[in-house]
Amino acid sequence: MHKTPKKIKRGFKVHAESHNELVDYVKRTRPIPTHGHTETNSGTMPPHPSPSFRAQFTPSFIEHKTTPKLAIYPGYVFGSWRDAGDTAESHLPDAQQWVIEPQIGGSYLTAETQPQLALTAGQTNYIYLKLDWSAHSAEIGGMAAEGSGASATSFAFQADHHLLADGEPVVDGSGPHGTSGYNPGIFVRVDRVYYTLTAATFIRQQDQQPPAETALITYIPAGMINLNDDGQLASYASPQADAMRWFLEGPVWANRPPVYRSGITSTDRNPDEPIPPVQPETYIYPGADTDN
Repeated sequence: MHKTPKKIKRGFKVHAESHNELVDYVKRTRPIPTHGHTETNSGTMPPHPSPSFRAQFTPSFIEHKTTPKLAIYPGYVFGSWRDAGDTAESHLPDAQQWVIEPQIGGSYLTAETQPQLALTAGQTNYIYLKLDWSAHSAEIGGMAAEGSGASATSFAFQADHHLLADGEPVVDGSGPHGTSGYNPGIFVRVDRVYYTLTAATFIRQQDQQPPAETALITYIPAGMINLNDDGQLASYASPQADAMRWFLEGPVWANRPPVYRSGITSTDRNPDEPIPPVQPETYIYPGADTDN
């Protein structure tokens, strides 16, 4: 702390009186700031505390006997994105990331009225972050399989081959033939299917078994909350099992690798991708004490 100067009794009278009046004023108001503190007439005022930091997707449980709820602090999902106005053949880099804000019940987490996820008392509530994707398909390959040049309508990879018939010379199918401009041989049509993120939503379910994923919907476990009949966090006897366990802390990076598929017709090249996973008969959720 800075010390106020002492009063003086010597020197010119006018100087001494002015100095002493200033000293009296400083002692009354104590306006000298020091080390972030401010001296006031009622004491020392400490500096304002820094704003508290909250990680993205920090949960806040709202206890209630009949309608317990869960509020989730705003956060963001980074995922590949595609402008809806682009054509289906547009190729975007997989590394291109876009900011997607999750929703609860159709409202964004940053809405003026913060959305809350309804929980059920007397049950274990499993929270998931549901990711909705869109699939985009485009032919890959540098060879024109149908048409040529700018008028090519289909592209494919060429598989070089050599045909040898008894008593006939070797036929090389890897080079150009005549003046048609086409390379003879075997062509393999391959589609590249890439996925872009369209939406993210927090959902709640009662079953411990994870929801089945589809070609365009995947899930990320966000947490679990076990409530008693009074809508309060249940108490466990076993120390390894928590009444509330949360897995998300910070932004989420969502990415799906592309899928490659082959076939001659559009029907051949349009299966459900990826193949839906087989659901396990039993599943123990991290932090849960039993399997159901």
